[in-house]
Amino acid sequence: MRAKIIHYNSAEGNGIAVAEEKQYNFNIHQWRSSTAPATGQTIDMTLDGETVSAVSLVSAEVLAKERASQLASGLGAQLNAVGSRLSASAAQGNLGKTILQLLPIPVLVAYVVYFLSSIALNIVNVKIMGKSAGLSLWNLTDSTVQLNVSGIRFFLIIAFLSIAVPVLWQNKRAWFALLLPLIPLLQTAYGIHSAMSQVEEAMGGMGGYGLGKMGATVSDMFSVGLGGYGIGIAAIFLAAYGLKRALVSSSA
Repeated sequence: MRAKIIHYNSAEGNGIAVAEEKQYNFNIHQWRSSTAPATGQTIDMTLDGETVSAVSLVSAEVLAKERASQLASGLGAQLNAVGSRLSASAAQGNLGKTILQLLPIPVLVAYVVYFLSSIALNIVNVKIMGKSAGLSLWNLTDSTVQLNVSGIRFFLIIAFLSIAVPVLWQNKRAWFALLLPLIPLLQTAYGIHSAMSQVEEAMGGMGGYGLGKMGATVSDMFSVGLGGYGIGIAAIFLAAYGLKRALVSSSA
C-alpha cells in the first residue's frame, strides 16, 4: 500500500503514515530501507490486518517514473479525444469550425504574422562600410556580424510548433506555450545589444575623439526592419493572451 509519512520522531523511532485517509502507526523496527525515515516521504507499507508489518521508502526515481507515466497516459487520452473530435468534425465538414473553437481567430492571425515576419521579412537591417543588408530572423545565423544568436532556428521551430500545444493538450497550462515565440525575439535583442557593445568597445581603443565621432554611428549600424515589428507585436500579443487564458483558467 502506498502511503505518506506525516510525522516521525527520530529520537523515539516512531512515526505516523497516512493512506486512503487512514492513519497508521509504525516504528523503526519495521523500516526496511537504508535511508532513515522522515516526514513527507512516500512509502510502501505492508499491513497485517490493521497493523503495519513493514515499511520501505519509495525512491525519488520511482516516483518520477510514475509521474511521467501518469502524465503520458493523461496526455495520450487527451490526444485521442482531440483526434476523435477533429476526425468527426472533418467527416461532418465542420473541421474549420472546430479548429476555431480550439484556437480563436486572433491567435491564428498572430501566428501567421509571426511566421511570415520570421521567414520572409527582415527583422534587422545592418549597415557596414557603406553597405547595407537586411536579415530575416530565420537567416540571422548566416550573418557575417556576430550577433550571439546560435540556436535561433531551433527556438523558432519550437515557437512555430507551440500553436499545436493548446489544441493537442486540453489543459490550462497548455496556454503557457504561447510564451515560446518570445524566446527568439529576446535572444535577437540580446544579440544585437551585445554586437553594439563590442563595436563600441573596439572604437574606444581609438581614443576619445574617435569614440565621440564614430560612436554616434554605432546605433546607425542596426535598424529594426518590418519583420522586427511584426514579430514583436505578434509575440507580445501571443504571450499576453496565453498568460491570460492560463491564469484565468487557473483561478476559475
